[in-house]
Amino acid sequence: MFDLVKTLITGFLTSIILLLLVYWFWKLYDRPSKKQLELQEEKRAKRKEERMWQAIEVEMEKEREQTRSPEHKAELTRLKKLKLQVKSQLDKLL
Repeated sequence: MFDLVKTLITGFLTSIILLLLVYWFWKLYDRPSKKQLELQEEKRAKRKEERMWQAIEVEMEKEREQTRSPEHKAELTRLKKLKLQVKSQLDKLL
């Protein structure tokens, strides 16, 4: 009986030590590579650009709807200015 308890305790302590060692290696080496970070940044930039173009398309749709109104010219100039601002922001991002 004493041998069984001694074996179980030794196995338990060994498993705890090995778990701590594996955890330490995992924390040490579980980092994304430079290439992976670049890919993530590119994806983030693409998503930003897609959202920006979607916003522009929404504004353009609003512009099309307002072509029937007398305020069309003022709205058109505002949208052109907005489009230029968005393009300049996009250039800054890239």
